[in-house]
Amino acid sequence: MAAGEIEEEFFQLFRESGEDASGKSEEELLEEAKEKTGDAIDKGFENLGIDLDNIPPGGEQGEVEQGMKEGKEATKDLSKVDPKETVDKWAKPKAFGKWVAIELAKGILFGVGTILVTEAWDAIKKANSNDATNKVLADAANKSSAAVKTVSDIVDEWHAWLSAHYVDRKKYGSITVQGNVEILRFEIFQVTVSDVDTERDETLIGVAATAKNSPSKDTLLALVKEEVVYTQLALKAGTDVRDNEPLMVKDGLLDHVDDLNTALRTLQAIVQGLSGIK
Repeated sequence: MAAGEIEEEFFQLFRESGEDASGKSEEELLEEAKEKTGDAIDKGFENLGIDLDNIPPGGEQGEVEQGMKEGKEATKDLSKVDPKETVDKWAKPKAFGKWVAIELAKGILFGVGTILVTEAWDAIKKANSNDATNKVLADAANKSSAAVKTVSDIVDEWHAWLSAHYVDRKKYGSITVQGNVEILRFEIFQVTVSDVDTERDETLIGVAATAKNSPSKDTLLALVKEEVVYTQLALKAGTDVRDNEPLMVKDGLLDHVDDLNTALRTLQAIVQGLSGIK
């Protein structure tokens, strides 16, 4: 996904639409969206307890955190994010830190964006208080957003853990593939988390923006179906942690399998309910 595409998908989720956008140019709407995303990123990092103002001097952890600081600032205007930076994450500690910050920021924005979808449906329900179908759809939007926000928060927590334990990556062991190629178990966990990120970036964000800006039963159903896929990928990552990574668990990594299973059942039930609405 190119930087422009990242910008478009995420900012479309945050830009005003409908009557709120009346009389404003596309440039004005984009600038307002950027301001909202910047504030959300700052608050999200603060909520995760990530302090990038007091970076330890020298050493790998200091480099990781410096990379996170630069990556965080870049994501306040996602058009400045160079996709190559996320590909070369293993080149050096600073590059890994940038990758973590970029993915964390996008995860934070997605989590906040789910709330915007519910607000769009709440407005429809309020404007059409006697419409039973709209009430059902608004309730489904609220429940699905709460469930997927739980999943997004878990994935954010995993990214934060990865950044805090990069310096310990070798202690968790490795596996040998193709006869003589060693891959760190830390890297394997990072890849499973990246699979969740990819589903969010390439599919879920765009579907969420459509559900917010063009709310209907069909756009909401499409969103919740993709939220199921997203949650299944997160559950796969959590299950792997629970079953195969006792050293990581000992170092504070939580698998969240029970929480993810609960979210998945909730989303699957919502899909079933929405599919039955004519």
